[in-house]
Amino acid sequence: MWQVLFNGVSAGCSYSLVAAGFGLIYTVGRTFHVANGGVYVVAAYVAYFLSARLGLPAGVSAAVAVAAGAALGALIDVFVCRPLRLRDASTSVQLIASLGVLIVIQNLVAMVFGDTAYSYSAGTDVRVWSFGELRATPVQIAVIATSVLVSVITGCILSYTRWGSLIRAVANDKELALILGVRSEHVILGAMILGSVLTATAAVLLAYDTVLTPLMGFDAVFIGVVAFLIGGPGSFSGAWAGGLLIGIARHLATWWFSGAWQDVIVFGVLIVFLLIRPKGIVSAR
Repeated sequence: MWQVLFNGVSAGCSYSLVAAGFGLIYTVGRTFHVANGGVYVVAAYVAYFLSARLGLPAGVSAAVAVAAGAALGALIDVFVCRPLRLRDASTSVQLIASLGVLIVIQNLVAMVFGDTAYSYSAGTDVRVWSFGELRATPVQIAVIATSVLVSVITGCILSYTRWGSLIRAVANDKELALILGVRSEHVILGAMILGSVLTATAAVLLAYDTVLTPLMGFDAVFIGVVAFLIGGPGSFSGAWAGGLLIGIARHLATWWFSGAWQDVIVFGVLIVFLLIRPKGIVSAR
């Protein structure tokens, strides 16, 4: 039982980064940015290509992959999202455009790498460390440590820097921030880049424990949205709580039932929260 919970926490830490990245973009841009799933796919495949195909060290591959994800997130905002915002496009139009970007990216990845499932964890450290009754792999420890470190840095940026204050100002009232001289489009671009960094980091971490497929972006969007809603829209700590809860729930579903029940359990948890606590675990101020 404790081993299952630990495995759930390890996966949940990565889910928390996905939820935090998705939530940050939604809070500032006020739209469900499902194209972030494309950032997830590209970051994972860039890390795979550099590590497995070119033989670069894992750390270098991960850093380049995160940078590529951030760059892609910025390009999506500049060439797709910003023109729609400037034309006052409805949230439905922005959602459809974002979904179209995700589909295009996934198909481009499939054209380049094919539909075969890949894994760049092959040949990595397969040792297992024992902590009493718990068993942990170096990958799990790295996932937890990296997720916590990235989240702490992001939280400090949002809470204690001028840029973080601007992000929170635009998220609270974009029109008022614009009247006060805040260049809201630049702030939204910065939030998009930061959200893409979180998503790309999660993609690299999760890919070491799973296989890579061009459609993995849909799974990332699914997990990110559910964890974001469960944790509480607009709350960074809520995204963390939602991601951990989803990770534990998915692994408990596998332990009690089978892997086929994972998504059913996740939807069940979401429905319970929408009925009992629609504001999420942590209500944003």
